[in-house]
Amino acid sequence: MQYKNSGYQNSFIQENAIQEQRIPEQLHIGTCNTRTAGTRTASYRNMQYNCEHGTYGQDCDLKCSVKCENQTCHSITGRCLSCPPGWRGDYCEQECEKGTYGQECAFNCSVKCENQTCDSITGRCLCCPPGWRGDCCEQDCEHGTYGQECAFNCSVKCENQTCDSITGRCLSCPPGWRGDYCEQDCEHGTYGQECAFNCSVKCDNQTCDSITGRCLRCPPGWRGDYCEQECIDTIFGPNCKQQCDPDCVPESTEIKRLCDAICGDSVLRSKILADPNAEDKKYQPLLQVHSPGEEGYINAVTLPSLYTQTKQFLTQLPMPTTVNDFWRLVTQYNVSLIVAFKSYEKDKSLAIYLPEEQGQPLQCGNIAVNVESVTTAPTWTEMKLTVKGKQTQEVTHLTFTERHIEPKNLLPFVQYARSLRTPDKSVVYTCRQVCW
Repeated sequence: MQYKNSGYQNSFIQENAIQEQRIPEQLHIGTCNTRTAGTRTASYRNMQYNCEHGTYGQDCDLKCSVKCENQTCHSITGRCLSCPPGWRGDYCEQECEKGTYGQECAFNCSVKCENQTCDSITGRCLCCPPGWRGDCCEQDCEHGTYGQECAFNCSVKCENQTCDSITGRCLSCPPGWRGDYCEQDCEHGTYGQECAFNCSVKCDNQTCDSITGRCLRCPPGWRGDYCEQECIDTIFGPNCKQQCDPDCVPESTEIKRLCDAICGDSVLRSKILADPNAEDKKYQPLLQVHSPGEEGYINAVTLPSLYTQTKQFLTQLPMPTTVNDFWRLVTQYNVSLIVAFKSYEKDKSLAIYLPEEQGQPLQCGNIAVNVESVTTAPTWTEMKLTVKGKQTQEVTHLTFTERHIEPKNLLPFVQYARSLRTPDKSVVYTCRQVCW
C-alpha cells in the first residue's frame, strides 16, 4: 500500500496509516518503496529526510543551481535557500540592482561612489569622482595629486605643488606668476604674490623684477633697488653708472659748476642767476619765423645745455594768438616731448591747443595735430600725438594734473618726464604763468 505526498513529508499521516492497516511486525516496517517528491526511499517512520545536498525534485534527480549559495536549494521547488553576495532571485540568476550590493543585495553603495555604482559583492566603488580615492571614495587626493583616481600630478609651478584636487588648478602661485596653472608671468608693471603689486613709478618704463619688485633699470639720474636715490655729484645717467666731466666741480661757494644727473651736462648755479645781465640774456626770444600773415616770433626762452645739441624751451600755455606759433616751435625744433602744468583757474586768455577727442585733428595754420592715445596716471595724463607739418613727427604731451604742486607729487612726475626725453630731440616746458 502506497501513500504519496506532493513533495513534502507528513510523518503523522504515515503513522496513522500504519496503525489503521495493523501492519504486523514481521512485515519489517521501513522497507516500503513508496516515494514522495523530495524524499528518498525510507521507512514510513522516517520519511522526514530530504534529498541529498545539492538535489531536489520527485526523484531527487535534479541539481540545485550552481548559483545558489553552497548549491543548496528547496528540495521540492529547487528555489535557492539563499544567494551569495551580489546575486538575487529565486535561482540567484540576477545581479544586484545598480546602487546595491551584498547578501540579498540588502546594502546600498556609498553615495561617494561615482554614479553611486559599486562592486555588487564587496561594495567597493568601481570608480571615484575626481578628487577622491579609497574603496569607498572616502579619502581625498594626496598632496600634489588631483583628478580621476587622483592619477594626475599638480603643476610644479603651483606654490608648494598644491592644487585643487578636482580641477588641478593651483590654489596659489609663487611670486611673479599667475594663471590657473601659474603658467604666465606677471604682466608688465606688476610683481609679487598673485602679481598684485605695481612696480614703482620710479622704475624706468615702470618695469621691475616680477618676483621682488626691484627696478630692472633706473631712469637717468636715479639709482637704488627702487630708483629712490638721486645720483651723487660726480656720477650721472642710467643707474648713475657714468662719470661726470672733470669740469663739473665746485668753483666757489657762490658759483658752482655741477653735473646734471641725467645727461652729465655742466650746469651753472647760484650767483649767475642773480646777475642782471644774465637775466636779460635768459629771456631773449628764440623762435624767429617769417610766414606771411603771421607773427614773426614767439615769447619763449631756452634752457641751455653745454654738452649736447638737445634744446629745452620754456614758454607759457598758448593763447589764441600764439597757438600756431607754439606748434611751429614744436615742428621747427624737432620737439618730441611737451611737459605741461594744468591750469585750474578759468582764464579766457588761454587757447585750446590740443584736440578734444581722438580722431578729430586740430588744425593750427598749416599744421595738423591728432591724438593717437591717452594714458592716465594718478598725477599726470600722457597723450601720444601725431603732428603733421612739412613732415610728420610723433610727440608725447605730458600734463601734471595735481592742483597743488608739492614735492611728494611733483617728484614722480619729474622723474617720469626725464625718462621720456629722447637724445637729439627737443623738449618744451609750458605752464600758465611762471613754471618754477
